[in-house]
Formats: sequence, structure tokens, C-alpha cells
Amino acid sequence: FAADLSKSRRAALVLYEKINADRRFRTIFQPELDILVWAADGESADRISKRSEKIFHAAAERDLHLATFRYPSAMLRNIWPDVNFDRGAVTCLRSCLMKPEHADWVESIWDILDAAADAAPA
Repeated sequence: FAADLSKSRRAALVLYEKINADRRFRTIFQPELDILVWAADGESADRISKRSEKIFHAAAERDLHLATFRYPSAMLRNIWPDVNFDRGAVTCLRSCLMKPEHADWVESIWDILDAAADAAPA
């Protein structure tokens, strides 16, 4: 079990690094296990939320099934000080890389996420 969990965490860290390095996204925290939470980039909570929702749907059309999560704005103010928090919560994206095979699929997952982000312009 520990070996499988380690592979899942490595997959999450690799995907986190790709997301964190891409200017189209904003990260919140580095994953501790296999769960990643991030959002589209934007100057306001409203724009971030709307673009995150577009990416969510564009990814689903490409068979990458993410989840959305409404993160309270109050918890993000110190992490994203440049954002205008014009709503009480920000819609973020979430992915659980809980299968050991995800370590082998990270590049494919990233390719789909990259295409989904391109399909959902700011």
C-alpha cells in the first residue's frame, strides 16, 4: 500500500510542478498526498471561477474528469494578494491521482489539461 501511495504522491507532485509553472493557472498549496487543488489565473475571484469552470468542462469533453471545489475567498487572500475577491468563494479545480498508474499517465493528463486550458481562454 505504501509503495502505491508513494507513486500516487509522485504523480501529484509532477502534475503540481507543471501546473505551478504555467501562467494560465494559480496554485494554492503543494499536495501532501495525491490531491491537487488549483484554479485558472485571473485578476478577480469571478474571472478565476468562470475560467476554472470552462476548463472543467473542456477537460471533461476530452475525457479528463476533474472536480470543482469552492474555496472560501477569506482563505485565499494571503495566498493570492493580487486578486480582487469580488465573491465569497472561488471555484477551483481538483484532481485525485489515487491510482499508482497515474504516475505513468501524468504526461497524458497534462496534455489534456493543457488543451482544455487553451480551449477556455481568459
